Amino acid sequence: PGFDIVFAGHSHRPMPKEERESIRGSQKSLLINAGSWAKNLGVAQIILQKSEGQEKWQVISKNGWLEPVKNIPAATDLLQLSAPYHKKTLAYIRTEVATLTDTLSSEGGRFADNPVVELINRAQMDYTGADISFAASFNDHFKIAPGSIRIKDIYGMYRYENFLDMIEMSGRQIKDFLTYSAQYYQWDNGAIAANPQMAGYNYDMAEGLRYKIYVNRNSGTNKQQAANEVRDLIFIKTGKPLEMNRIYKVAMNSYRATGGGGHMAAANALSAKVIFKSDTEMRNILSAYFKKIKTIRPTVDHNWQIVSGR
Repeated sequence: PGFDIVFAGHSHRPMPKEERESIRGSQKSLLINAGSWAKNLGVAQIILQKSEGQEKWQVISKNGWLEPVKNIPAATDLLQLSAPYHKKTLAYIRTEVATLTDTLSSEGGRFADNPVVELINRAQMDYTGADISFAASFNDHFKIAPGSIRIKDIYGMYRYENFLDMIEMSGRQIKDFLTYSAQYYQWDNGAIAANPQMAGYNYDMAEGLRYKIYVNRNSGTNKQQAANEVRDLIFIKTGKPLEMNRIYKVAMNSYRATGGGGHMAAANALSAKVIFKSDTEMRNILSAYFKKIKTIRPTVDHNWQIVSGR
């Protein structure tokens, strides 16, 4: 209340969802979000009225809609202005950083150990020296054929401008973190499926640990959501069970480390000690890691698996 119009950003959800939204009076705010990739232009129309004898104009109605710009030609002046920078950008993203021996794909990477997520986790551990690493699959449709890996491929693997942190976490906090992440799964018509209440980019997988996820058969029903469990956690460095009271060094992206997704709050780790913060973006860290190892062989160590629960 008090705002006539809010032009929203960041979210990719177009608003209004209908072709047009009309609001009478001035009490309710008109919300407009053009969506993603500059597909639309958000437009608002405000109708003002000043009654006889009044000094101030009053808002009597507001209308909002989205104008598609698909068929609008680009401004020539802007194209000419940006052309040199566009060419430099293309040259950069086409830079080869490594060679790929086999197809690298993230398909199904949220339901089984996947080489894309494993590469991200291994790069994070290599850069920080962490004992354990957490990472998510940001693009479950990523796929490239054998041959050259270029900068643009890394941007396809890792869509966000995250940095990299290393945190001190107890074994209990690590288990609670993974338990929270495991709520990504639920039972649906007799099969394990993704929980629509949890975004895929908020499902983190660990490296440096072996563990099993038990999906409760009562999850996904109309009953109170039944929690999934993470069990049989083994610290790979020692081959021994994860110690609940021991402190481990854990690598994760800056979004997750600062509470994004709710994992750190669920693990009671929002005040955990941060022992390293990168000043380099994750995509540059991945590029450097790929250049270092030169030849990428898409493999997994099958360190985690989903198990049917009770």
